[in-house]
Amino acid sequence: MEEFVKICNTSVLKNKRGYKFIIDDDVEIAVFKVDENIFTVSNICPHNHSPVIADGFIDNDNYVICPVHCYRFNLGTGEVPEENKELGGKLEIFKTKIIDDELWVEKKKKKKIFFDW
Repeated sequence: MEEFVKICNTSVLKNKRGYKFIIDDDVEIAVFKVDENIFTVSNICPHNHSPVIADGFIDNDNYVICPVHCYRFNLGTGEVPEENKELGGKLEIFKTKIIDDELWVEKKKKKKIFFDW
């Protein structure tokens, strides 16, 4: 069963500007409004693991450009563009709901990371 958390009112979001929010004290998300669409992705860059995606630039193709290394990620899918597939990495996408003017974001279960040294 999906669980959603209220993040903010959509009326406060400015077009093509990123906003950082923290869910459950340790999950950082970046929220972007692009025209009438709202995208919610992980704020952590998959390439250098820095919490910087909310500070990224949005291009005309709905890609967010990481401010650290300029890699592009599709806001709808999290994928890098086809010409950069060899770079790998993908931004995690979060489902959203809008109820009245409130933005609700999917609360995902924490992933356990195991290291095999």
